[in-house]
Amino acid sequence: QTFTIEALFQADSLTGSPYLISKTFDGTDPTGFHWALGMTSAGQLQFLLKTDGVLSTLTGGTVAVGEIVHVAGVYDGAERRLYKNGALVGTAAKSGIMERSLAPVWVGATPTTATTRPFDGIIDDMRVWNIVRTASQISANMNQDLIGSQIGLIKYWLFNEGFGQDILDNSNSGHHGRLGSTAGGDANDPTWVGGGATVPTGT
Repeated sequence: QTFTIEALFQADSLTGSPYLISKTFDGTDPTGFHWALGMTSAGQLQFLLKTDGVLSTLTGGTVAVGEIVHVAGVYDGAERRLYKNGALVGTAAKSGIMERSLAPVWVGATPTTATTRPFDGIIDDMRVWNIVRTASQISANMNQDLIGSQIGLIKYWLFNEGFGQDILDNSNSGHHGRLGSTAGGDANDPTWVGGGATVPTGT
């Protein structure tokens, strides 16, 4: 079993150790997580992963408020790796089978409410793979849009719609998303912003 998750973002605040993306039934219960990418309130990147029923957290690299960052978490069946802007910032041994369930994927917050460890900032691009992406592959593609049919790409959200309540999955998997807490507009909807992503630099 292998896995890679990527996100391009800019944080306006690090308060409350926000999550960028997570797969979980209950964001208030740490044992409920299958996997997640986020940050500590001190600005450290985090990659959470559960295998064989054991949840582990890998931290590394630092994020400043206002900094545009690409982050990637990779699991190859024997090790977890954490990348910031294509550079390796953390590794740790980890083995076992990843948990599978019908738990939803949450972007910018976690259940049970949209105010549970919410992310304050801009999210531009998110990718989930069922294969290992190498450091060179991550670096070569982190600032480019993908065609969406790459082998192993199972979720790909560009957030380019600019309006409405729906987010399209640009992979071939059909994992489309919905903004906010309801099918209609509500107070938990994010705000659309224009402009393309800026190329991140540094480590």
